[in-house]
Parts: sequence; structure tokens; C-alpha cells
Amino acid sequence: MSKKFQSIQRFLKGSGSFVLGSVAITSLLSACDPSWFVGPQNAFQDSLTPMVPDYRLAQSWAASPDQDSKVHLIPPGESENLAPTADVFFLHPTTWFDRKQWNAHLEAGVAQEIVDEISMGTQASVFNACCRVFAPRYRQAMLGAFYAKPVDAKPAFEMAYQDVEQAFDLFLTQNQERPFILAGHSQGSMHGMRLLETRIQKDPALMKRLVVAYLPGVAIPEEWFERHGIPACQKDSDTACVAAWDTYRVGAEVKGHEPVYHWYGEQLLRVNAKKPRQCINPINWSASENASVPGEHLGAVAGINTGASFSFSQLLFAKENLGIKITGLAAPQMQFSASCEGVLRVPDLKALGYPVLETQAGNYHLLDYELFWKNIRQNTLQRLAAWHASF
Repeated sequence: MSKKFQSIQRFLKGSGSFVLGSVAITSLLSACDPSWFVGPQNAFQDSLTPMVPDYRLAQSWAASPDQDSKVHLIPPGESENLAPTADVFFLHPTTWFDRKQWNAHLEAGVAQEIVDEISMGTQASVFNACCRVFAPRYRQAMLGAFYAKPVDAKPAFEMAYQDVEQAFDLFLTQNQERPFILAGHSQGSMHGMRLLETRIQKDPALMKRLVVAYLPGVAIPEEWFERHGIPACQKDSDTACVAAWDTYRVGAEVKGHEPVYHWYGEQLLRVNAKKPRQCINPINWSASENASVPGEHLGAVAGINTGASFSFSQLLFAKENLGIKITGLAAPQMQFSASCEGVLRVPDLKALGYPVLETQAGNYHLLDYELFWKNIRQNTLQRLAAWHASF
């Protein structure tokens, strides 16, 4: 690593790191190999091993039917279903950005703050019209694991997945033979793919109860579907299928160094991010390249943060809670078209006045749910109705 980038790292880790806005961080991450900023600083075997979660305890869940959480938030004009007929097993994305401890602990801290306020409030809340929400905390692999070699990263991802599987077993005892949705985002979707492949698909009774799997933000290659025979959703009423998308601004480059890992059974493989991937348009639920029309978009929904404001750089480098308080969801805004062109392409959100958090220039990964919140919400009810009609 050059002295230039060593000095940048020291600057980012110092007390002045938060003066950099998300635009500056995004520019640096786009220009450089992100492993310089977020990669592991030690080996997995030198990392502390967090305590195994006990999923019989409420604190091991970010959301469950018997506890209060931000999954109950709704924007104006919506209502929560207080007697849903289905459940969702939701796996949150990566929020552990420590560079020395490979797997997250489940104690209070900034990683839990992001899960509880942002992931539950603006992602998992989309399911409160159709379902009871079950969202386990798990010893997620750190962000830097995505930038490590497979042999080095596998133990951390394996630890995370084993937690997910144990939580799923507990979920099934609470689900009581009801139809269910599998959902996740980013690392959560990655583990959801393995759960679908190795547990759900191999159990005909579970496949019969699976309404749909929403697994955005993980770049599922088309060959994965060919390999496992799991269908990709093609329209809004398909069931027992996978709906996945990765959101980018029109014209933004899909960077070759963006980290894409997948489970193939128990094997961890890095997937070429430029290989053909599944893309379904979450506005009209079509897999074709034809753009949806603006009127089909029901609006993006942003969280109302009454706490401390934050930037992408603060999320990445915070050592203490940021004071985020998502206390509501704003009224749906914007109507735009989108199209599947290898990835899901949407207009420049900055030009539309929407608050943007980019992981890299033009990569709207952090908004895969929020931009299509109302369309996803409506679609959960469509697919559940189709599931019931099939019996």
C-alpha cells in the first residue's frame, strides 16, 4: 500500500474522519480498492469469538411478534395488519464495520443501532401488511470479510450462517405451518440463498409453504438458478420463486472490485460481479429489459430521523452509537421508471431531490428496499393471495 493511502487511512480513523461527507468517501471508494479502507486488519483466528446467540431469548431478535420494534412503522395512508396470515423470516444486511473482530457480537452498539433503526425501520417494515416479522440478530461477518480471500473469509461467513440456520429452526417452531416469506438484504440475502438451497428446497413441505423469497442486494448470478433448479420470479403473482435486484443510477459503472460472495452449498465462492445476474423490476415485477412507466411506481419511502443526522462515512467509521432515531416513515415521494439492464437502473436520485447514501458512485445498494417500499408492500399481498389461490 502506498504512503498516500496509509495517510488517508490514518486520517479516516482519526477524530476528524466525520468531517468527510458521504460524497468524499464515495469518491475515495470509487477511485481505490475499498479493502484499503474496510479490509481486515488481522486474521480470523486472531479475532475474538462472540458468544453464541440463544434464540429462545427476545434479545437475540431484532424483531419478533412479541416485542416492540421499528418494523411496525408505516407511512401516512398505510395501516399495519394486526392479524396477518403469514410470516416473514428477514435477514438484515451487514452493519458490522469493525476491522479486527471478524464477527459481530450481539451487545448494544452502533451495529445494533443501524439494524434496529434503519434496517428494521425502513426495510423490514415493508412486510407488516402481510406478515408477522421475525428478524434474528446473528454474528454477521464484518464488511471487510467481503474483501478477503475466500479461504480467509469462509470461517466468518460460516459462523454467521450457522446462527441464521439456528434462528430459522426456532422460527419454524413459532411459524406453526403458516405460509412464509424469506427475505433479506446484502449479506442477509447471501445467507438466505444458502438457506433456500440447503434447507428449504430440500424439504417439500417447506417449499409448499414458501410464498416468495425477496433477496436483493447480492447479485444472484443466473447460473445459480440453473444449478439448483430454483425458479426466478418472472411476474408479480409467481410464488415459490426468488425476486432479486441491485439498484444503480443510469450510466453508473458496475465496478469490478465490488465484493460479491455466494454460498454454493457449503462452498464459499467469489462471483464475478459482471456475470449475468437476476434482475426483476420491483416496480412492475417484470424481468424484461423494457422500462416500467412512472405511473406504476407507487413511491419511495424514507425514514423520518428525529435523532442525529448521519452520512455514509459515519456509518462506516463510527465507534459509538450515532444517535439515529427513526420514528416514522415519510409519505411516498417521487414516481420514476426503472429498467433491468443487467442491473436495475433508476434515474439520478440527487436530481430528484431524494436523500442518497451511495456505497460507490451511482450504486444505490443501501436503498434497494426504500426506493420501492410501497411496490414491495403491495406485491407481498399479491403473492400471498396467489399462494392461497393455488390450494
